[in-house]
Amino acid sequence: MNSYKPHILNLVEICVRKNVTNFILSPGSRNSPLTLALLRHPDIKCYTVTDERSAAFIALGMAQQLQNPVGIVCTSGTATLNYAPAITEAFYQKIQLLILTADRPPEWIDQFDNQSIRQFGIYKENCLGSFQLPVEPEHDDAKWHSDRVVSEAINLTTYPVRGPVHINVPLREPLYPKNGQEFSYNQNVKVIDIINSERVISNDKFSELINVWNKSEKILILAGMNNCDNLLSDILSKFKDSKNIVIISDITSNI
Repeated sequence: MNSYKPHILNLVEICVRKNVTNFILSPGSRNSPLTLALLRHPDIKCYTVTDERSAAFIALGMAQQLQNPVGIVCTSGTATLNYAPAITEAFYQKIQLLILTADRPPEWIDQFDNQSIRQFGIYKENCLGSFQLPVEPEHDDAKWHSDRVVSEAINLTTYPVRGPVHINVPLREPLYPKNGQEFSYNQNVKVIDIINSERVISNDKFSELINVWNKSEKILILAGMNNCDNLLSDILSKFKDSKNIVIISDITSNI
């Protein structure tokens, strides 16, 4: 079977298996393999936004509401820099974004080739992790590495803390499928999952906090940046008539 860019098709299939199924696409040429692979998968929902800055902020809002990673895809070069403001917001708000940036092959970087900049690690100061796929992997080890990187990157958007993760995807020409090439998604692609461990307050620590609370004459509750949480709002509302409890909430607390 003559399949079109199998490692890109595997990337998309792994996203589906890990429930990353919403993507905001911005136009370009270098990212066309990613765009085509996403558009042709029946379980992926794609939305096109021309301006990369706007696209990233739309994805940010979607991920915030869905409480699930949302992907963004752009072409190579300076287009990638337009994602930076939304990625920074996602980093500090702990919102899950999967950033896929198409790139020129490594040998063309710093050679004055059109739309070629140093993309790998471009968001590293405001990103949970930066990964780069191998270029057109042919050896079995390289194929395994490519698939592993995708799983690890998606896992990192969720655990141990939530936030944005970047995968840089160098792509060689031809970028478009040749006659006879198929979009065959590997149903047996290896997916690496994580086992989340719960972080809870121990009974001893909880008893200690209750004791401190009960002995305090005055209590100040500070509510910082948070997602909308009706249960938390209901709990805090029960203190509104308490004369010894003051609640101060930031405008971004959603309380």
